[in-house]
Amino acid sequence: MVFEDNKMEIMPAVDIKNGKCVQLVQGKPGSEQVIIDNPEEVALKWENEGAEVVHVIDLDGTIDGKSNVKLIEKIIDTVNVPVQIGGGIRSVEYAGQLLDLGVERVIIGTMGIIHPETIRELSSEYGPEHIMISLDSKDSKVVIKGWQEKIDKSPV
Repeated sequence: MVFEDNKMEIMPAVDIKNGKCVQLVQGKPGSEQVIIDNPEEVALKWENEGAEVVHVIDLDGTIDGKSNVKLIEKIIDTVNVPVQIGGGIRSVEYAGQLLDLGVERVIIGTMGIIHPETIRELSSEYGPEHIMISLDSKDSKVVIKGWQEKIDKSPV
């Protein structure tokens, strides 16, 4: 959600795993409750329902380090609203590839925590409005790599 001029913007999510739109229980791999073919059609449905931004999470990228870049490109080509992407963006090159494809904003988690200088580098090259930082925590500790690894830092 983005708060601008006392306006709340709701961003519906399209979570991708194995080429499908899924809903995991508490983000745990193998706990899929909902599986829908054609994530690009789900994104288009959200746009048709009034979404001004579509939020895509590449769960394969987050969990396995695999990229769904072809499917992400298909989503970008299908909708007419901005698309932001998170999940498995662990190199400056991959973030740049997504931004060059037309992604409005990349959401950086693990890479930004382990290598914070990459955030400055991406912001300088693409503009800070195209870079979002994600900080996940569990039990008062920061978690990285798709909530798979807890590190010895507090969210504060």
